[in-house]
Amino acid sequence: MKSKTAREAARKAREEARNGKNKNKIEKNLSGKLDLLTTKSNRIKVKEKFGIPLTSDKKFDTSEKINAEKLVKVLCNKAMWDILEDTPVEVDGSKSWER
Repeated sequence: MKSKTAREAARKAREEARNGKNKNKIEKNLSGKLDLLTTKSNRIKVKEKFGIPLTSDKKFDTSEKINAEKLVKVLCNKAMWDILEDTPVEVDGSKSWER
């Protein structure tokens, strides 16, 4: 079951997507991200990398606006991890890495 706060963040992300130029792509990615966040271990990874706190039952705590905004960025692929600087970064857009 998805956490209430993740659903709220998804709603906000969908609102952003409706105003963006890549509506269908964002909607598709959002569904996939929400599926990944149903796993507690993935929520813990997001907490550790992007500083979004979790409640005692390991759901995202988006009671503060800044944390809700961070979660929306993660869901919309606007938050990535810079492996060289070892820090989270905000990106304008992202594509899958081609090997």
